[in-house]
Amino acid sequence: MVIANGERMGPFEKVWPPYFAGEMRGFTYYSDGMAYVRLKDRILGPYERVAYGSPFFSGDGKRWAVAYAESGRWYVSVNGEAFGPYEDAWPVSFSPDGRHWWMKYPYEGRWYLVLDGERFGPFREYYHISGPSFEDGPVFYAYGDGKVVRISAV
Repeated sequence: MVIANGERMGPFEKVWPPYFAGEMRGFTYYSDGMAYVRLKDRILGPYERVAYGSPFFSGDGKRWAVAYAESGRWYVSVNGEAFGPYEDAWPVSFSPDGRHWWMKYPYEGRWYLVLDGERFGPFREYYHISGPSFEDGPVFYAYGDGKVVRISAV
């Protein structure tokens, strides 16, 4: 059972820790074998699975993301706009100003970077994708095929 602002919710099969940013708050729970995400007063789902840590928030709480699985493929919803499918999903991060998002994930022994919905890779190792650093937006440097590649938001 979850109690938030005096409201009792549940019982649930499984509940993940709640997350907060600015005015946003949310948590993931499982009921009848399906995953759901509660964002303030909205319920998203049902999903087959949700990436641990969902929902993810920008620092100011104005943007949110949920990484979820449907029909064995992974998607990322950012403020309700779906991106994907991807082979896997890991935690989503936001730039300090909240305008850009990214995640890194493994698939078949290689690593990929998704920046604002665009997939880059494969790269041999997780640590072959550095960053981000912040110039006019997030910038990643990745080592692949014997050269260093600069990846940035357009």
